[in-house]
Amino acid sequence: MTTEQTPAPTAPCTAARASALPATAVAALRERVGVEVVDAPDTVAALSDDSSVRTHRARANGWDRPRAHLAVRPRSTDEVVALVNWANEFRIPLVARGLGSGVVGSGLPVHGGVVVDTSGMREAGPVDVVNRTVTVGPGIRLSDLDDVLKPHGLSAGHYPQSFSPASVAGSIAMRGSGTFSSPHGNVEDRVGELEVVLPDGMVVSTASMPRAAPLPDIEQLFAGAEVTLGIITRVTLRLVPLPEAGRFASVRFGAFQDALDTVRTLLVKGVRPAVVRIYDPTGASAEHARFADEEGWLLILVFDGDADLIETQERIALGVAAGNGGSSLGGTMSKRSARIGPGSIQAPRSSNCIVPMSRSNCIRST
Repeated sequence: MTTEQTPAPTAPCTAARASALPATAVAALRERVGVEVVDAPDTVAALSDDSSVRTHRARANGWDRPRAHLAVRPRSTDEVVALVNWANEFRIPLVARGLGSGVVGSGLPVHGGVVVDTSGMREAGPVDVVNRTVTVGPGIRLSDLDDVLKPHGLSAGHYPQSFSPASVAGSIAMRGSGTFSSPHGNVEDRVGELEVVLPDGMVVSTASMPRAAPLPDIEQLFAGAEVTLGIITRVTLRLVPLPEAGRFASVRFGAFQDALDTVRTLLVKGVRPAVVRIYDPTGASAEHARFADEEGWLLILVFDGDADLIETQERIALGVAAGNGGSSLGGTMSKRSARIGPGSIQAPRSSNCIVPMSRSNCIRST
């Protein structure tokens, strides 16, 4: 084999696709479950894919890749329950799918079966401005939810790189993180309550738990479980106010350690930038116009929130940076770096919260 040759992966889906689902199972799915069934080959193939590099390479090279036998599009929790019960009766594997933005392959139907496309469950309930919560369907797109919340001066506070193509439940299933996780936490910190259909067809509704509660926070079992423990059918999110103001700072350092020491000192002092990012000299020259003629390490800081508070935080941050040999470059940046995305160095955060003891029951209903 030469270095230019790339072997096609031998996916375990080949055998799974060779035989169709039992005719009795398909008939029962159509007649008894009442869910929309998708059997068009091209559509089923598209719903069987994710956004991983392996999937893109397989598609580009014509390699075999995992494919479900059928896809279904439930519109309600009741339909998901009926679907799960059907799958148990006929021993058919189910693979839940949001909007297909996953990049690690966890949502691929490697054993065939049925893909459960939840993209149609994208309703958004009334926004509770006082308690800063909203209840939504699992398939709502993060960017669409943001459009719903903006008129109320609120945000879900979750901005992954997949902000436009990802669904709410998909983010929770993968325990996603993103830009602005420093002040707002990761997606599991934004979850208030979940409704989940378990593998045996039972519906569990969780309740938000304070850290000091004597009972476990059950919803955290499903965050990051990659849909192995149940299919999420409804989500209540904790919202955050849109920032009153935002400030951007950039600092040049001669060495990485000086930039890192600056970040560490800021965290010790209690300064929590919304975004922290350190670029090496190569990346810095591409991100900042003033690095074209002078090499160095670039520290980017973004502050957002109350105008007076972030002004103070920026002043402290620039003072600490100067003490570590940093030179402030102001707020000038390239168009590319103006669009701060995922991959930043995240500041530690607290996840403690307080809710009334009347809400301290772990599972509200089944």
